[in-house]
Amino acid sequence: MARRFRLLVTLLLAVLPSLSFAQATEGASSSIVFPVAATTSSFETEVFVQNINAYAISVDVLYYEANGLASPGLKACGFLSLPANNTTSFKLAAQCPSLATGSHYGLLILRDRAAQKINVFYAYSRVQHVSTKQGFSIEGFPENVFSGREGWVIGLKRAAASVPATQAQPGYTTNCFIGSLGEGFPYEIRVHLGLDGAQVGSTITGVLGPNELVRYLDIFAAAGLPEGDLSNLVVSFNNTDPAGTEPAVIGFCTLQDNFSLGADFRVAKSIDAFNLTRRKLRCRGVSDAACTVLSVPATLTIPNAGTKLRFSMFVSSPDYLRCDIVGPKAAQLEIRLLTPPPLTVVAGGNDLSTLYYATGPRNAVTDGGTGGLQTFWNLEVGAREGTPPAFPADFGLKCQSGSGIHLSGTGTSLADDF
Repeated sequence: MARRFRLLVTLLLAVLPSLSFAQATEGASSSIVFPVAATTSSFETEVFVQNINAYAISVDVLYYEANGLASPGLKACGFLSLPANNTTSFKLAAQCPSLATGSHYGLLILRDRAAQKINVFYAYSRVQHVSTKQGFSIEGFPENVFSGREGWVIGLKRAAASVPATQAQPGYTTNCFIGSLGEGFPYEIRVHLGLDGAQVGSTITGVLGPNELVRYLDIFAAAGLPEGDLSNLVVSFNNTDPAGTEPAVIGFCTLQDNFSLGADFRVAKSIDAFNLTRRKLRCRGVSDAACTVLSVPATLTIPNAGTKLRFSMFVSSPDYLRCDIVGPKAAQLEIRLLTPPPLTVVAGGNDLSTLYYATGPRNAVTDGGTGGLQTFWNLEVGAREGTPPAFPADFGLKCQSGSGIHLSGTGTSLADDF
């Protein structure tokens, strides 16, 4: 019986990894994605949905069977009716009676059923054995968090187990998945050395239609790497959409322990998820690609000694910021950073063309005393009094951030007071 159970778990892990999402706490949405859900003879997915509204809502259950199975694509599932402030649950097989007997896994999306889909909710799921109740959790992701930016999964490996596998030498296998949401795209998956980022093996390519999921068992074998132990490897996921519209990619890998049959989930992470408020480098008056070369004609100019420009900057505390004036007249200009109202100067100032500032914890700076609200700061540039430039003084701005910022484009002209 124990051997049979281990074989069943091994089979499940081959199609459905033991997942533990690292997710931001901002989890409410009117459309929530579970990258994978399953129902088999031994394991089942149970989904919990919380209506946080003071009124009833209905939620569509959209289950897309994965590619490679007998009948991929959208399956017929019933919708959910949730009273006000209610949390309810359902099992995938019961909610989607159109699924035939056998093993099923695929992409699951929960979406507000209203014509105007603005009712938000939370969702979470647990996958567990039907008799032993051993299992694992899969958090629901707001659909908007997935982007087309190239993503990376790190710390992957493959190792042979002892025969039989032991706790001391369990053996490890890395499996990877790629999925799409509302748009299809061609894609590439690559394996890289952690040491220097060099690609090893062949590039894996394919094409996904909308709302599809593809599994690669042993990603290293799929990339043509020879058998043998491997460690500290990185897998990258990228869409190669020729239109450059960057449709959303769901990329993730699982590292499976072949002794205990446990596994972990590693979502592909990108530098900024193509989110303008999360850019780690923002340049104005110059391009992000050439952040020291002024635009021609100039887009940022101090017209005279009595004028400064104020830029609005969205900052997510805690953060670490550095901003520099760039261009041939940088040494004749000055820069400073101001908090949200009451606009306290915290970095830069007279005769400084660069600044650095650590914001401190989330509640260190508040928006008008509201307490910890992430909001807009201000960045100001003006002319130095002692060594003023020849006017008009063209310049550019280069700002870098540890957490991600957004900087307004042209600035507002105000009377110079520093």
